[in-house]
Amino acid sequence: MNKETVGKFLKKLRNEKRLTQSQLSQKLVGHGNFDRVISKWEKGQSLPNIVDLKTLAKLFNVSVDEILNGARYEEIDFEKKYHSRDGALIESCFKELLSKMVDGGLSWAENKEFDFIVNHFYHICLPAIECKDEDAYRNSTIGECALLEDIDYIAHDVLPGGLSDIKFEIYKQTAFMYKSDIKEKIWSASKKFVFSEPLSVVSIMNNMEDSEANIKNRLNVLDDFEKDFVLSTAQRIDHKRSNESYNNVEKLAKRAIKLLIECGAKLNKSLLSYYRIVGIKCSIIDNLENLHERYKAPLLAPVCENGMYQYYLVDNTAHNRAQLGIKYEDTFFAENDYPELEKRLKAGERTILRPVPKFIGGYGGCHDLSYAHKQVLNMSLEAYQESREDERTKELLNNLDDLSLEAIMEKYFQTELKDEDMNTMSIDDLAKRYYSKETVNE
Repeated sequence: MNKETVGKFLKKLRNEKRLTQSQLSQKLVGHGNFDRVISKWEKGQSLPNIVDLKTLAKLFNVSVDEILNGARYEEIDFEKKYHSRDGALIESCFKELLSKMVDGGLSWAENKEFDFIVNHFYHICLPAIECKDEDAYRNSTIGECALLEDIDYIAHDVLPGGLSDIKFEIYKQTAFMYKSDIKEKIWSASKKFVFSEPLSVVSIMNNMEDSEANIKNRLNVLDDFEKDFVLSTAQRIDHKRSNESYNNVEKLAKRAIKLLIECGAKLNKSLLSYYRIVGIKCSIIDNLENLHERYKAPLLAPVCENGMYQYYLVDNTAHNRAQLGIKYEDTFFAENDYPELEKRLKAGERTILRPVPKFIGGYGGCHDLSYAHKQVLNMSLEAYQESREDERTKELLNNLDDLSLEAIMEKYFQTELKDEDMNTMSIDDLAKRYYSKETVNE
């Protein structure tokens, strides 16, 4: 319960009855003309005792629970309120309720609205949830970002208490953060929730011509981290389209980036997707069979004789494959890896680690935002603010009109490989250096 919310509700009830504080105090058992007690209640400095609560409930024709929740129990049609699925409305209401939650608690009505918003419009970022069952989570097929109903249906044991457990966790964490300011508490709690339909640079580009004002309204609702996240999604712009559409894509992309920066977004490398090297465990014999089929086994070549086609076996050479129009995309192993794999198989080895670049990032929509949440999971609000790149953002804005879209992407939004070039080291050396326990069996 929130003392201030209770106090405001008591003041509202007293005014509805047209009573002064002195008149109300005379109606309460044991207080006489002690109107200073009423003043403390209404200012949120103290709460009525159980005897006074029952008297107040009877006098104002409400329940004790309604007084402690700071609102009458009234059913609100949230379906009607949020029917338009207005992103600005949803996100602003969610932020307001989350702020109240960490700053003392929600009333009964606010609690119902918070539950409705989360259940209908938000995913849960499971890496940020401490109360989940870790063993059940590891053994489940649920992703890192999921709707509550999917968690309950697919992996109920991961979070058996559902949203109630998450809210209790927020209240508990807030209590431990009593020395932190309200912004830090909101920052911590907000990492647990991911809006299901977040903005992105591409979505802004697609709607820029029709609703730039609406986009601005929605951006102004977002906090710094969320604005930075939207800017980081410029990585997903397809800047290598045909010449016919390139100029329009470039124009819209630059407008979207400029709009974001003007609304407060800043560059932040910690939010960008990237590649890292991981070790993939591969079966030697399976890959040898695959390479043999592609590059060693004889080819069937059609030859037209007397108006009829006859098929002959020919050597499997690069020239013959080209003549027959056969072209293979290399997977983990290429043709020149065959001797090495054969040597290892003869030596008794059955598997080999193949270091390959693995994409680290989201894969669209709320999953991009979930990835961004993971990147800042252990960062304080102060540390995050320091990681924002003020100077590079100013530089981007100043150079925006002079640079091509491709140059902008390469300089400010490149998907980097955060390890050495894998081509400069042998398979064994890469395996020793970069092997990750997150292996995939081939």
